Amino acid sequence: MEKRFRDRYQFQANYTYAKATDNLLNSNLGLRLGAQGGGAVPTDNLNLEFDRGNSDLSVRHTFVASGIGVLRATSGAFFTASGALIDYDGDGIPSRRPPGTSRNQFTGPSTFNLDLRAEKSFRVSSALDASLLVEGFNVTNAKNPRLIDSGYVNGVPVATFGDVLVPLPGRELQLGARLRF
Repeated sequence: MEKRFRDRYQFQANYTYAKATDNLLNSNLGLRLGAQGGGAVPTDNLNLEFDRGNSDLSVRHTFVASGIGVLRATSGAFFTASGALIDYDGDGIPSRRPPGTSRNQFTGPSTFNLDLRAEKSFRVSSALDASLLVEGFNVTNAKNPRLIDSGYVNGVPVATFGDVLVPLPGRELQLGARLRF
């Protein structure tokens, strides 16, 4: 949905449904996803389908609206349970995935982010324009996940399984000035 710029405002909204599966990410991506179950070493070198699951980069639902700010809401990221080390194929490279679970089987908490920006422009002289602006990021101070508790002990999820261990940064404000000459 889109409302083009007229009467000093515009609005745009998008929704995306996506599904992606794979059997591992390429190590050349360097996305530091190992803590959440991603990586590039197969769990079982003799059965690559053992790692088939939701992609580390897959996000099922995404809603984005923009106008004077940007609102972004997504369903949770997929993650893999993590337990004691097990060598599934005897190659000396252990995995932390508990027996009976699959790669990226679980979904973490959803995210919600609202960023706003306001700008006031004015003429200082015939050759100089100025703007003052204020920007707010994560204005609602949502506790969006960076790292999710994926712990399994003795084949069962821990009490805090799926909870946010490390959140992304909270509310941030930024002030700015711009001169055009």
